Amino acid sequence: MSVKAVVISCVAVQRCMTHPTRMADIKTAFGRAVRRLRTDAGYSQEDFAARAKINRSYMGRIERGEVNISIDNMQKIAKGLGLTVGRLMVEVDAEADRRMSH
Repeated sequence: MSVKAVVISCVAVQRCMTHPTRMADIKTAFGRAVRRLRTDAGYSQEDFAARAKINRSYMGRIERGEVNISIDNMQKIAKGLGLTVGRLMVEVDAEADRRMSH
C-alpha cells in the first residue's frame, strides 16, 4: 500500500471517528459501499467472495454491517474490487455522507 493510500484511508476513518453518529454507522456504511461497488462491477456476492478469498456467508455479514472486519479482509475486498484500501475508504466515507444527508 502506498503512503498516499494510507493517508487517504486515515483521513476517511478520522472523519468518521470525529462524528459520533457516524462512528456507529461505519460498519453499515462500509457494507453498503462494498455492496454497491460489487454490484456495479457485476459480481454476485458468491462470485465476489470467491474472488476476494472471503467466506460467502462472512461476506454477507460484512455487507449487512454486522461485523468489524480486519485490515487484512479490508485489503482483500479492496483488491477484489480493483481498488486501494484508501480509495475503498473514500467510497465508505461518501456512503456515510449519503446516509447522514437523508
